[in-house]
Amino acid sequence: MLGFSLYLNRVLTADDYNYLIAMRNAGFSTVYTTIEIDNLEAELLTSRLKEVAKWCQNLDLDLVATVSEASLAKISVAISDVGKVQSLNLAGIFLNGPVKPEIVAKLSKSLPVALRAESLTDDQLVQLKEYNAAVDHLSAWYNYYEYPDTGLDENWFSAKNRWLKEHGLTITAFAPGDGQLTGPVMAGRPSLEKPPR
Repeated sequence: MLGFSLYLNRVLTADDYNYLIAMRNAGFSTVYTTIEIDNLEAELLTSRLKEVAKWCQNLDLDLVATVSEASLAKISVAISDVGKVQSLNLAGIFLNGPVKPEIVAKLSKSLPVALRAESLTDDQLVQLKEYNAAVDHLSAWYNYYEYPDTGLDENWFSAKNRWLKEHGLTITAFAPGDGQLTGPVMAGRPSLEKPPR
């Protein structure tokens, strides 16, 4: 999967739509966004998410969003209500924060679910299997870092990747962008703090 980010914390314009077209034409297939935006009103967040989802459908792009139990509740969607989650028209979700394994398993039977690679454990994987999660719909995603000295160490990253692969999970990480950089690190939001040599 080759993806790129489009965030909902600002007004969406025709330039954003044209950006989606340009990235699709360059070979990208997935758009990443997040609904973990504390300072945005629920109505505005919902309308922007719907707008981007519609754009992605029109352009045959997959939209994946970071969600949590709290951020979904903010837009009046219970994480345990699979139908409501599906109504967001997302091609998948990246879970941020703890979610009961039985709910993750239930969600995985209806749409792809990305688990936090950094914190995923053997016990969690065992529990998901006990609740008959659709393993082929599970993957492991590393988050990007936002503060200095919080990015992943290269050696730890390599070791964790070996472990994830042993468990049959596909892995996704964020590579730094060079366009609109955001603070506080102004590094393009990569998962690794220092790129591999």
